[in-house]
Amino acid sequence: SEMCIRDSADVIEAFSEISNDIEIVKDGWGMAYIPDWGFNGLGNLEYARGYQIKMINQVDDFQFESVIAAPSIFLYNQW
Repeated sequence: SEMCIRDSADVIEAFSEISNDIEIVKDGWGMAYIPDWGFNGLGNLEYARGYQIKMINQVDDFQFESVIAAPSIFLYNQW
């Protein structure tokens, strides 16, 4: 299954609940959010973009939204 943010979300707000457990979040271009330094080079998390997160501590049961958006699958008669 796949979990994603349906709309863009401010990275600081999205990770505020677990920011003490995050070392760095970065995108494919190397832009980063580093909570300990108060640095946010990412701005917003964007739908359908990939991010790497290096954690200081393991976090269980965290999600961005209360409703998880699952990808839609369409089946047509010819399939």
